[in-house]
Amino acid sequence: MIKTLIDILRESRDASKERLKLSIVPIYLTILAFFYWKPISIYLFSNQSIELRIKEIEKIYFKYENIDFIWNLLYVLLISLISSIIFPIVMLIIDYLLKTPNNQRKIIKNNSKDIDREEELKITSHKYELNKILSGNKEVEDYNKSIEDLKKSYEDRIQNIESISNQKESNSAKQIDNVTKENYLLQAKLNEINTLNHQLREQINMFRMNELEYSNFSKFNKIFENKEKFNNYINEIEPYTDDIIFVKQLLKQILDLNLHSLLNRLAIAVYNGDEYLNLNVKTAKYNIEKGFIENNNLGVKEGRNELIEKYFVGKSMYLIEHLVSLAENFSNN
Repeated sequence: MIKTLIDILRESRDASKERLKLSIVPIYLTILAFFYWKPISIYLFSNQSIELRIKEIEKIYFKYENIDFIWNLLYVLLISLISSIIFPIVMLIIDYLLKTPNNQRKIIKNNSKDIDREEELKITSHKYELNKILSGNKEVEDYNKSIEDLKKSYEDRIQNIESISNQKESNSAKQIDNVTKENYLLQAKLNEINTLNHQLREQINMFRMNELEYSNFSKFNKIFENKEKFNNYINEIEPYTDDIIFVKQLLKQILDLNLHSLLNRLAIAVYNGDEYLNLNVKTAKYNIEKGFIENNNLGVKEGRNELIEKYFVGKSMYLIEHLVSLAENFSNN
C-alpha cells in the first residue's frame, strides 16, 4: 500500500515537471507577475509586519470584486496562450531567415578545412618532388664536374703535346705527323664532349619544362572528362558578388579552351604561395594561355628567356584561389 502511494506521488511529481516544461507555464507566470507586481513587491520586500503588508495590499484591491480577480486571471491566461502560440511562429521565421547564412557559413567552414587538408597534401607532394629534383640535379652536377675534369685533362695534354712539338722541331716528319694525328683525335674528342654537354643541357631544360607542364597532371581530369556536368556545376554557383561572377566566367573559358595544363599550374601557384606564373613558350597552347592571362588582367608580364615567360599574378591571387577552390570542389565530389 505504501509502495503504491509512493509510486503515485512519484508519477504526480514527474507529470508536474513535464507540465512545467511547456512554454505556456513560464509565460503565464511571467505575465501574472507583471500584473501583480505591486502586491508581490509589498509582500516580499516591505519591512512592515505581515499584518500591515496585508492591509497595504487590501488597499490596492479594495474596489475589486471576486469576479474582477477571476477576469484578471482569465486575461493573463488568454495572453499567455496567444504568446505561447506566436512565440514558436516567430522563432520558426527567424530560423528560416537564418537558414541560408548558416548553410553558407558551414559550406565556407568545410571548404576551408578541405583547402587546409589539400594544401598539406600538396606541400608534402611538393617536398617529395623537390627532393627528387634536387637529387637529379646533384647527379647532373657530378656528371658535369666529371666532364669538366676530363675536358681539362685533354686540354692539358694538348698543351703538353704542342709544347713538346715546339721543343722538338728537329724531330723527324713521322714524329710530327703522329703528334698531329693525336692532336686531331684529341680535338675530335673535345668536340664530342661539347656535343654531349649541349645535349645534357637540353635534357635538363626539357625535364624542367615537363615539371612545369605536367606537374599534378591528373588533378583535374574529372573536369575535362565531364564537361557537361562541370558546366552545370558552374551555372549552379550562387553569384552573390561580382568576383564570383568573374570567377565563373574564368572557369567557363578554361573549360571551353581546354586549358588543362594552365589550371594545374594555377593550382600549384596557390599551393606554393607563388605570386608568379610561368608559361612555356614551346607548348602548343602558349598563345591561348597568354591570351587568357592578359585578356582577363590576371597577370603582368615581367620577363622571358629562351623557354619560359614569367607573369606576376600576385594582385589577382585571391581570384585564382577562389577559382582553384571551386574546381577542386567539383573534382573531389
